[in-house]
Amino acid sequence: MSVDRLSAAVSSFAPIPVETMRTLLVCRGPIAFETLEVYQRCQWQLPHVIISSKEWIAELQRTAPWIVDLPSNHVHYIQEYNDVDAVLEIAAANHIDAIYPGYGFLAESADFADRVQAAGIRFIGPTPEALRSVGDKDAAISLAKQLGIPTIPGDDTLVAYAQTHRQLDIEAETVRRTLAMAQAYPGYPIRLKHPAGGGGKGQRVLSADAMQGAGAHEAVVEALTKLWAEIGVSATDADARKGVLLELNLPRPLHWEVQIFGDGETVVHFAARDCSFQNHGYQKFIEIALHPAAIESEIQALDASVDATRIEYLTQRKMTLERICADALKLGQAIGLRGAATVEFLIDEQGEAYFLEVNPRIQVEHAVTEGVARVRGKAISLVELQQRVAAGGKLGFQQSDVTCVGDAIEVRLNAWHEDLNPVLGGVVQSLRFHVEPWPEVHDRLRIDASGLVQRHQPWIVPSYDANFALIVVSGRSRYDVLDHMLIALQDVLAIEGNIELHTNLQPLIGMLVLMRSLPPETEFRTDTSLLWMAMIALITAHKEPVLVSIPAFPRRPGQYDSARLARLIQQTLESGFANPSRLLAYYMKRLIHLRHGGRPLSNLEVLWQLADELSVPLHEEERQLGDALIQAADALWQALDQSSERYMAFCQTDMNLFDDVQDTTLDTALKPLPTNDVDLSQPEMRAFIQDILGWLNASIPAIKTLIQVLEQTQIHTFLKPNESLALERPDYLAEAKTIADLHGLLSSTLRPTMLRHGELLSPMEATIYHQPEPGAPPFVEVGGEVSVGQTIALLEAMKMFSELPSPVDGVVEAILVESGQGVKTGTPLFKIVTQDATDETTIDRLPQLESNGFQNHFFLL
Repeated sequence: MSVDRLSAAVSSFAPIPVETMRTLLVCRGPIAFETLEVYQRCQWQLPHVIISSKEWIAELQRTAPWIVDLPSNHVHYIQEYNDVDAVLEIAAANHIDAIYPGYGFLAESADFADRVQAAGIRFIGPTPEALRSVGDKDAAISLAKQLGIPTIPGDDTLVAYAQTHRQLDIEAETVRRTLAMAQAYPGYPIRLKHPAGGGGKGQRVLSADAMQGAGAHEAVVEALTKLWAEIGVSATDADARKGVLLELNLPRPLHWEVQIFGDGETVVHFAARDCSFQNHGYQKFIEIALHPAAIESEIQALDASVDATRIEYLTQRKMTLERICADALKLGQAIGLRGAATVEFLIDEQGEAYFLEVNPRIQVEHAVTEGVARVRGKAISLVELQQRVAAGGKLGFQQSDVTCVGDAIEVRLNAWHEDLNPVLGGVVQSLRFHVEPWPEVHDRLRIDASGLVQRHQPWIVPSYDANFALIVVSGRSRYDVLDHMLIALQDVLAIEGNIELHTNLQPLIGMLVLMRSLPPETEFRTDTSLLWMAMIALITAHKEPVLVSIPAFPRRPGQYDSARLARLIQQTLESGFANPSRLLAYYMKRLIHLRHGGRPLSNLEVLWQLADELSVPLHEEERQLGDALIQAADALWQALDQSSERYMAFCQTDMNLFDDVQDTTLDTALKPLPTNDVDLSQPEMRAFIQDILGWLNASIPAIKTLIQVLEQTQIHTFLKPNESLALERPDYLAEAKTIADLHGLLSSTLRPTMLRHGELLSPMEATIYHQPEPGAPPFVEVGGEVSVGQTIALLEAMKMFSELPSPVDGVVEAILVESGQGVKTGTPLFKIVTQDATDETTIDRLPQLESNGFQNHFFLL
């Protein structure tokens, strides 16, 4: 459809005053709460809001937090958000002028937009024609090709093929084309992607090795079946929706997205966002502002005579960004965009950009753009612009009026485990941001938390989405926003919940510390979080060797016996392994501190630093001993002119010399101390020095073992700046299979698949499915044999599917729950008869990495 025809569709509604426009919000969570705030700030007529019965029941029949202040006649209950008939009935009964889907279930549905407009109601978003032209991935790729925009090498003909062929033909043709692509591009993984997928659903990646092996045909069929199941397409029925896109899976790309906005005639861009921090399911959780002015500032901060290579890479980055912004504008103009849309690109390791897809709606991370974008020097609200354009208004500005200043970053606080997988059952009892002691953070901090901050009642994290808060910080520069985001997460944020509540807070902090440790122009590609989780897995895999070294409290402790601190050692280390990201972040902070000449640390000092890092409560005696030792060690360090060589030599003084007051060898050993500060002739001073050295040399094997484990991650490799801007990686993380195995190890540690009295227990709260998709044969049947690692069910939680593997070889004696049933953590799922009394789990069968020795990058005494 031409731009003129699309523009005509845009103007089919006569303009109305936005102030009195009666709006119905068909969305939930942060976007619903933000929209209500916009209406209140602008003093517009309050909108009506829909709440699903699932959410209402989960709330124990209380209102969702984002609508607590709305009049009851503005709140409407519905079975599900995507019940279009019910939505339109509510709209008609309340004389609604416009429907706003936010970034919710219906925001990209052309059919929904059609029905809304047919009912004489404005759809706050792109026209149905625009949604059809870019909403499905195959249509968007086709349009991008027509416009001359580079796309990822692949095959999009299967989508059309599926419209005219039978089920078996579709499957066979998909296998044939996938294997042909694997032969044409040896060494590259192949991605199968459904046009209607998104957010990690409806796609599978087949490794290059799998595509070259004997089981390649079966691997494609299995991936296709699982992909169809996630989209809700039956593998056994004829269905025109079975066509998939085939793409090369670019290794370690950057994921950039351009924010565009239009009024049906004028289209502008507000620069871009870097969304490369993603979990293994391609779900974003850290988003960073990206605009040419910021890159130019980074270039200007470098010395051309020293940093020529870095400047060259940054210049290329700036040109790439400017090019994709121009390409995004082409797409927006081609569809006559009305409202907000995001055009997404992948950038390979050579700096080439490829079109990925269009999201024709506002995005979760739009606040990042609002943190830096200005129109004629003033901040913008994309939600407000959406409402004004829907009412018939025009932008009133051009691209030349748009500028970007400073930097911004958003983190998504999710109900995720340490492996960045969702976990259900959590209850947020309190979410507060105590910003008063941090005035420098106050004006930089934005919180979109669905009204949870204002709420005084517990709130159950719903099954729709793991996200319950968006935290955005804006500032002058990358380091500036990282510093203030770390303050916000570590010192300002206070979250309390039940025992089932797990969040991604600690991995977030760890990865932000990693970002802060490196030059601001460093590239963090899509595998960054996977590398982090692999290192966390390595730490958790060595939990036992550390904990077994914890001393028992002695009956008669020696003078410098660290065993008298056994309670503190045990509590600190157990807390550390419960929060392994905090252990790794602590180790990284230590390595950074050593760049600036930090002194060597004793085992005891590490213990107190860890206790502080992990917020372990101290007894008064422990606190006094720690404070005294650290103060004395600092004074000794200063007395020895902050020389590491002199300090370590002095700390190695033979303690036996103190026993013989006549031996002059001690005087020689103490000579490095300045005599004007220390009177070594005084017995009290000699005793004091002896006491300091005694505690500094006190051994804590568990602490030393922990430092060895942390060093084994080789995270010091990450902290080496690279001229190419790339993030260096340790050698042991060079292989994708190793990373995948370590991620599996971490998931198994957090959610161990347990057999108890022959019953396999659920590792998580989820919905269980016994078949890969409706109508397909079950994974297992009663009486069937199973082997270790064999998939026996699917578990679905918060839009993500996980395969449930058998932890043992055996025979299925009983299936204890029905398919589609919700299960709690620990619910018995299957009864499996096994001859293996030890019930060895996946953890035991995964390869363990061998120690590389202790090189003492930590500078431990």
